[in-house]
Amino acid sequence: MNEIKRFRLGLTLIELLVVVGILALLSALGLMGVHAVRERARVAHCQINLRQISIGIASYESVYRTLPGPTIPDMSVFVTVLPFMDQAATYDALNFMKFSGEEPNNSLLAEAPHYHRCPSDTDLTYSESSSPSLNTSYLASRGTAWLASSQTLDFGASEANNGVFSVREGGSKYSHIFDGLSNTIALAEFAKGTQSNRLRQIVDREDWQNLTISAFDQLIENATATTFDLQIGSEWRINGVGSAYYLHYLPPGRKSAKLTSLYLASYSPSSNHGGITHVAKADGSITPVGYSIDRAVWVQLGDIQDGGSSPF
Repeated sequence: MNEIKRFRLGLTLIELLVVVGILALLSALGLMGVHAVRERARVAHCQINLRQISIGIASYESVYRTLPGPTIPDMSVFVTVLPFMDQAATYDALNFMKFSGEEPNNSLLAEAPHYHRCPSDTDLTYSESSSPSLNTSYLASRGTAWLASSQTLDFGASEANNGVFSVREGGSKYSHIFDGLSNTIALAEFAKGTQSNRLRQIVDREDWQNLTISAFDQLIENATATTFDLQIGSEWRINGVGSAYYLHYLPPGRKSAKLTSLYLASYSPSSNHGGITHVAKADGSITPVGYSIDRAVWVQLGDIQDGGSSPF
């Protein structure tokens, strides 16, 4: 009697689970690939934003033979370059005898231009002192104020005049950047959408004028997150440290903090790009800087005339 061969149709439970697991793995890998591609696109967009601002700055310099500076009474370098960013009509309608928060300026400058927003920085909702629409992801460098020596700080020197956009009589010029345009950072990226980039509060102390670098660093490290005052990059239009400018003190990824009653602070660049932040050098080149960069190198890159000598 011939044995009837039976062929099993379908899958066992174990085989089905294996197939499902493989499909889930492939799906996860596909999603990771999609996220990676999207983030690469966002990184490219962020670099384009910085490049666009840098071109506007260079165009201004080529016309006026000086770098754009803040306007009277309180508007930032980013407002100054508007005519070179295809926004001449907005610039011409401004009243430079009034503050940015007064009309008609307040309405004209109520929203930061699109090129001030990094696409990876999606959470712009928390800002106690200003509208999120005024936030900027890119700040201009005012150099390494306060570094009086390798060990001490001089908080009386709120402007060391060694940054690309430090306030100088007669304006800043490319010729002032003795270290070379390719060796000096002009703009840096500051993320808004992460809690780590909130401004911390340092409790005032009587000896703040005599703090050493190590003591101030420890105060920053011990500072805790707070809803105190402004968030970094709070207003693209205002000529102020923390609004549209920063001091080149601590490298990317560190804490940022401010004394409660004094406008003294340390701002550390950051991003949502995973361990790097983008900077624009004075020559217009855009470079990613890792959070692991040596601090001495970082400070040197913010000083237009250190001659390559370490501040520490």
